[in-house]
Amino acid sequence: MSHHDGIISKTIYQKLTLSKPSKRKNTKTRLFDNDKKAVLELKEQMAKTDKEIDAMVSLYRLSEDEIGIVEGK
Repeated sequence: MSHHDGIISKTIYQKLTLSKPSKRKNTKTRLFDNDKKAVLELKEQMAKTDKEIDAMVSLYRLSEDEIGIVEGK
């Protein structure tokens, strides 16, 4: 094998190695997607809870002072 053949083989190996998706990257992406999904679900639940609280405040017609007491202010 000549010197040039070695360089060509090394270059081909590097291209093949770089073109393969990294398992580590795929794992990080999957973990990020899972965390993102969990955060979005929590945000959705918080928005729903806020609406329920607003409805309760409206239902009981609390004054600003009473709302402050409920909120611990």
